[in-house]
Amino acid sequence: MLTLNARAEDILNLSFIQGEAKNNIPEIFSTDKKYPAGQYVVDVIFNKESLGRHILTVTPQDSDKLCLSSEWIDLVGLPLRTKILEEYYDRQRLCYNVENYPGARIDLDYGTQTLRFSIPQIAVREKTSPENWDFGIPGFRLAWAGNVSKNSSSNKQAYANVDMNVNAGRWVLAGKTSGFSGEGFSTPEATLSTLFPDIRGKFLMGKTMTNSTLLPDFGFYGLSLRSDSAMVPWGIRGYAPQINGVASTNARVTVSQAGYIILSEIVPPGAFSLNSVRPVSNGDLTVTIEEEDGTKTVRTYPVTTLPTLLRAGDYNYNFATGNRANTGSESRDLKGLFAFASLDYGFVPLTLNSATVLHENYQSFGTGLTKDFGAPGAVSVSVNASRSIFENEYTQYNRHHTQYGFSGLIKYAKGLGSQTNLQLLSYRYTGEKYVDFAEFNPEQLYAEDYRKERYEAIISQNINNTFISASGWIQSYRNQSNKDSGVNLNVSTSVERVSLSLNANYGKYHYNDKDDYGVSLSVSVPFSAFDRPHFSTSSVSHNRSGKTVFNTGVSGSTTENVTYSLNSSLSEQTQNVSAYAGVSLNALQAGMAVSQSEEQTGLSFSASGSVTGTAPTGILFSREQNSTVALVRLKDIPGVRFSGSAPTNKKGITSLYVSPYNINEIRINTDQVPDNIELKNSVYSMVPTERAIIYRDFAHTEIKRYILRVKSADGTPLPAGGLARTEQGINAGFVANGGILLVNVLAEPKEILVNQQNGNQCRFSMQGMAAGDNKTKEVRCE
Repeated sequence: MLTLNARAEDILNLSFIQGEAKNNIPEIFSTDKKYPAGQYVVDVIFNKESLGRHILTVTPQDSDKLCLSSEWIDLVGLPLRTKILEEYYDRQRLCYNVENYPGARIDLDYGTQTLRFSIPQIAVREKTSPENWDFGIPGFRLAWAGNVSKNSSSNKQAYANVDMNVNAGRWVLAGKTSGFSGEGFSTPEATLSTLFPDIRGKFLMGKTMTNSTLLPDFGFYGLSLRSDSAMVPWGIRGYAPQINGVASTNARVTVSQAGYIILSEIVPPGAFSLNSVRPVSNGDLTVTIEEEDGTKTVRTYPVTTLPTLLRAGDYNYNFATGNRANTGSESRDLKGLFAFASLDYGFVPLTLNSATVLHENYQSFGTGLTKDFGAPGAVSVSVNASRSIFENEYTQYNRHHTQYGFSGLIKYAKGLGSQTNLQLLSYRYTGEKYVDFAEFNPEQLYAEDYRKERYEAIISQNINNTFISASGWIQSYRNQSNKDSGVNLNVSTSVERVSLSLNANYGKYHYNDKDDYGVSLSVSVPFSAFDRPHFSTSSVSHNRSGKTVFNTGVSGSTTENVTYSLNSSLSEQTQNVSAYAGVSLNALQAGMAVSQSEEQTGLSFSASGSVTGTAPTGILFSREQNSTVALVRLKDIPGVRFSGSAPTNKKGITSLYVSPYNINEIRINTDQVPDNIELKNSVYSMVPTERAIIYRDFAHTEIKRYILRVKSADGTPLPAGGLARTEQGINAGFVANGGILLVNVLAEPKEILVNQQNGNQCRFSMQGMAAGDNKTKEVRCE
């Protein structure tokens, strides 16, 4: 076998081209075969796209055309449509003669050690097609996060959440749970699932939620088959608002929806922005800001867009059956099974939406049409009808009372120019006797209030470096003279490197006599100190209590893994000073904050991390929190990063986030690889499925390198052109001018035999020589 690697110029002395070593020409330069037998480390280029470095083994049977095995095609990640290539499959050798396909070409460039493929597009798979999906390897992953806070005037508060999955083949057992101290834990999802790529579907059993564009979502225990929007381009996967605000102290910001806590974080004094909130269903987000003194500010963010418009031939579906789950707890709150179905399908002129719920005491059906009228904008119209059977012996009605109701919804969206977007303008009417299944209670005929009409509007505007976003809503109720209403405004801009932000909100609720409002203005100035980035931030805010708060602070990082912030706030009632320090380790992220005011002292601590276990990697502790991860190994080589990951541990293993159903490339930082390590591949490409645990091993060899000055028995340097071999007959290089011999081998040789141009032979011992010290050693060849 002949082994070539990336440092061929160090291994091969090409002096024979100039006639100095004409009797020792390597086979690859003397043969007329297209693919000489041997083992090569080559850079694979497929239709001008790099697929990394891989080992190519050429057998004598491959002298004219390469025959590629399925295993090698999968290892390298060649996006070949093997079904089209079935005609060219060699059933005796169990490999594909790819070059026999019309228009296909493969070239092996020895000089650059590159294997180039030129394949017609018809024989190439789409990059993100299900054929390319990687379901990962068996294993488990548990991500955790928590925080605890305590001040001198209140009890200790603690919050924790856990996200876990266990993978076996195409099946994933997954669950999420979170809770506050003293309130217990709630679990919005706990499922066993698998994928059906041909129908873009996911089958789940356990506790989960419905997914419909017409009916409010609800949690249930049971079975579900639904389309997964994550398998389609991200632009139609839904929407989440950006939540902005200002905290007067070290405040806890809690985001909930449909009774479930999505996020709870402790933020330092000053302006904050949460842009990673991902709603679990349709419906409003409730944001609660709780200050250290117990003051709470509650805001509502409407989460409604125009997702019902589909391209022609596109679809969404959800079929489910089971028992409805009690919101915010683990019980089943409605006896009897339900059946749920929804289907959205895009036709050429419009999109048709439909949904239905069937239960022994409740039935509903909804239908809708969505059409893009071009310049006038897009409009969606839907109508829902319900039939509800109540059993309440304390009402004036019979024990079994049936009522019918309906609701209607009109949505409108339009771009008002290249810089302005009317994201949503909607009107919803709810009939007096209409009931959503998510709120249906057969023992409660009357609710505390009845919704009637709701108006919503969301508009955004870009002006050069300035972004303006505004949203508002009004909700009226039957038998209620008061209405709910709210407005949110965000203006952000930048002047050179300085960032400015204005936030304002107003809310009025029928259950509260006082209006809720607040306004804040903040400015952030970046600067550099000790070659590290830092930020100076100042803000002023005013809220409904009439309290005006001034905040100023500085934040930044002292090292790559250590962050800090110092803040001071001032109001008419109190002064507050706080400090925060955070550290990012390979195994976790942690942070601690302390605050001091005239009235009390506050202390909080937060930490997050994950643990992943697989057969090839064992147990790995990491700070990676995402549910889809890749575990990569550069065996026994610590301190190396891959595509921005944390450094490898002492076993040479680390983890990093990969995006599901998208092309991901994992590249090694070659600058951190020791000089004596020869990589057999430097990049992997994959399309992972959601919650997959991907494993990639970056194979490598350790090269023994020696720099020798070879002299003859009389002390004169050997003439150039001599061919050196180890005692095992492995090529060890050519003698260059001045007797210099560069030896690059995989194993420590015992001795070296040199065949000189004049036919003489000599040998010398390699015993006791240390490899890789980059110093020239003199040896006598006798």
